[in-house]
Amino acid sequence: MPAGGLNLSLLGLKSFTYWELLAIDLRSPMNLANGSHGLFAMLGLLALAAPIAVPFLQHPQAKYLNAMLLAYLVLVPRKVWWDFSQAVGNFGRAGELPEGFLTETMKVISIGLGMYVLIGAGIVLAVQAFKNRPGAL
Repeated sequence: MPAGGLNLSLLGLKSFTYWELLAIDLRSPMNLANGSHGLFAMLGLLALAAPIAVPFLQHPQAKYLNAMLLAYLVLVPRKVWWDFSQAVGNFGRAGELPEGFLTETMKVISIGLGMYVLIGAGIVLAVQAFKNRPGAL
């Protein structure tokens, strides 16, 4: 399920799953087709898998693992912004960026249904993590 995409006008729309989005390195645009997954992507995989472990753990604080996906989804835009500013910063040092550069860049990026499903699941799981259950500690 596509989580996002890039409208590359001449090349058409390139859709990415969430796993593929995590592999994109904005500092190396030539690497869009076959990025590599680093530590941050592995943390994303862990955040997706953490709620599965909750029923098997006996610790009373284990329910907070349900909120891990939402916490990760909050951190992802900050990491992408950091990568983007690092990539654009290299060009910006050579001279001023053209006016409207950020606006035009945002027109190229689209969010897919998969991202909305992930955000919705993250919210539902986070609510489960902080909901008081009868008989729970």
